[in-house]
Amino acid sequence: MTYRSIKSFALAASIASWAVPCAFASPLTGRADEKTAAKPAAAQTLMDAAYSRSKKEKKPVLVMFHATWCGWCKRLQKVLDVPEFKKMVESNYVVVHVDVMERGEEKDKSENEGGVKLMTDLGGEKSGLPFYAVLDASGKKLADSNALPGNCSRIRPRRFVPRQRSRPTWPG
Repeated sequence: MTYRSIKSFALAASIASWAVPCAFASPLTGRADEKTAAKPAAAQTLMDAAYSRSKKEKKPVLVMFHATWCGWCKRLQKVLDVPEFKKMVESNYVVVHVDVMERGEEKDKSENEGGVKLMTDLGGEKSGLPFYAVLDASGKKLADSNALPGNCSRIRPRRFVPRQRSRPTWPG
């Protein structure tokens, strides 16, 4: 996995979360089974499985934090469901979805135990949702969705995104 592919994903996800109406199906979602009313898997259990798979497949781990009430998370999911994005992400990353910051009944039904602590440990406590981080097989953070370092209040996004002559067509 190269720095360029991590940077490409970060750019695609950032553009997608700003420009379009996210979490896509992954074997490591940790969602509760509605038929048996089982609790969702703990975040540490998901991460242990992801690290094991990451070592075996020689891919970094992409941890995506989201919530059922999060509109931007749903929009990002729609983009990641587009076949081109889905193929790119699944061929380059072991993807883990972690539900955090749920409210009311959804807290017991959907939230992964330890998810908020994991998000905080990865630097996402003040980031909002969706938040994602890319980790190597040993758990070392390689990148996250806090893309701009330092004081970003003076940086305008237009400087980083080239102008397009035609408007892209997005799903939804």
